[in-house]
Amino acid sequence: MIARSDWGKDAAYLQHHCRGASGGHVFADRNNIVFAGQGRLWIQNGSHSYETHENNVVTIDDWSQKNNAPGRMIDYKRTKLATFSCGDAKPAYEWEYRTAGGWGQYTMDDVEEGRVEIPEGWERDTATFNDYAYERDPQPHFNQEYFLRPDWLKPGRIQASVRKARPENAVKKACRTAGLVRGRYPYGLVIDDYSASDGKEHRFTWNARVPTDLVLTDVKTYTLNTDGTPVPENKTGDRAITELTLMGAGALTKLNQYGGYNPPRDTPGCKIIFVQKEGKQDQTTRPRIEVEGGRMLRLGVIGEDPKFKVILFPYVHGRSNQPKLAFTKDGDLVVEIGNQKVEIGFKEVGDGRTGITLRRQGDSGEESFSFGPSEP
Repeated sequence: MIARSDWGKDAAYLQHHCRGASGGHVFADRNNIVFAGQGRLWIQNGSHSYETHENNVVTIDDWSQKNNAPGRMIDYKRTKLATFSCGDAKPAYEWEYRTAGGWGQYTMDDVEEGRVEIPEGWERDTATFNDYAYERDPQPHFNQEYFLRPDWLKPGRIQASVRKARPENAVKKACRTAGLVRGRYPYGLVIDDYSASDGKEHRFTWNARVPTDLVLTDVKTYTLNTDGTPVPENKTGDRAITELTLMGAGALTKLNQYGGYNPPRDTPGCKIIFVQKEGKQDQTTRPRIEVEGGRMLRLGVIGEDPKFKVILFPYVHGRSNQPKLAFTKDGDLVVEIGNQKVEIGFKEVGDGRTGITLRRQGDSGEESFSFGPSEP
């Protein structure tokens, strides 16, 4: 899914990738996102990595997706107000794939005469392209099982695809809902519903590959009352917020009187705001940028279900209004930027993901957007 706020050079741009069927040159990146705005990339693609933690996804401990395992795009919706999609990466954690023999070893005659030797512990892959497609295609070859599909390079040969379960990586859910909210101040919203099948605590990490020049200039953690007023230090509030600020290093040549960065006016920046994250934090989960395996922004929690809900807001320093957050008594999130005010409702729905409802008051009345199987 690719969404833009408009066609200008400073438009907000969000890409959500959850590969439906594996082809060649595939990587461990089911539910990967890319984000840009105000004329530059903030979360970039291009890792081409078989290591899950080197891609823009949520990781569970050191568990890995299998690069040749499929994901499934399970929902999509576009209106003038917003565009959202939802991807399910569960198969990529729980299965791995290979060919029954050597590459291009078998033919259809081998299948019909029972000469295909399936390795012990593996099973014939009877799934089809349509089993992982968002929109099913009626053409016959989209309903042909992967095991029998022709090899892409060797005429007369078949893929002979087989698969094996990975119970050590069993997940209860691995859904990411990602989208773009349009308006004078557009922003991305990413919701992650991940948990392991064992019901135990794990380390869940939100990973994002950032361009090499980006600097994490500020990390703020604060607590809000329902009405959005800050909670005094050492007091308990309704919601804990973590706000990260990214800027390009080229603009960070001056410091203020307190030794902090003092970027010039009109410098592009990006706020990554964790409006919800459930679980404990320690030194291994703190927000940081690591350079091993690429320049990766990470923030984690230790728990059973992290419930990550993240706003991605590109802005111009000294010129753009900043988001003001509040929560209604029903738990809905209110995002106010200048005169733009959107109320976002979250609701867990039957397939393990979080459905959303957006409401914005405009000049022509209220605009609304619902996303999820429970929508009216």
